Amino acid sequence: MNPTLNIAYAMSKLYRMPLRDMLLKQIRSERCNTHDTLIRTEAVKGIKIPKDLHIGEDDYIGKYIIKKGWRFLKVKDPYCLHNICEKDIVSSNTLNGYLLRKYGIWKFRHVFMRFALAVPKSFWIYISTRDFEAATQP
Repeated sequence: MNPTLNIAYAMSKLYRMPLRDMLLKQIRSERCNTHDTLIRTEAVKGIKIPKDLHIGEDDYIGKYIIKKGWRFLKVKDPYCLHNICEKDIVSSNTLNGYLLRKYGIWKFRHVFMRFALAVPKSFWIYISTRDFEAATQP
């Protein structure tokens, strides 16, 4: 199986919900995901995405759209699954947390919780799937 799908599978077992519901859980989150997104040109006119922002840029775009008075609607049946491809877990998580906090995408509490739960979550993913690659993704 795909490492990204294995992560979702392991988390669905942890939260005791069907895999489809786990994938759809993103829809109910506060984040603006742009995996399957159509955006009106007017809604993003004038946006300046920081050059160093390589994570959370979808949320940055979504919040920009909302600030301009547009709506950001999510679909119930997404077509694609966001792939994870970072290899250096510690440095990528540190940089990701810094950038998400720097640009106001996440609050300190979210960054800290993600950092604090990284090892237990990785352990659970490995135990559930026996997929080392999935367990070591940020």
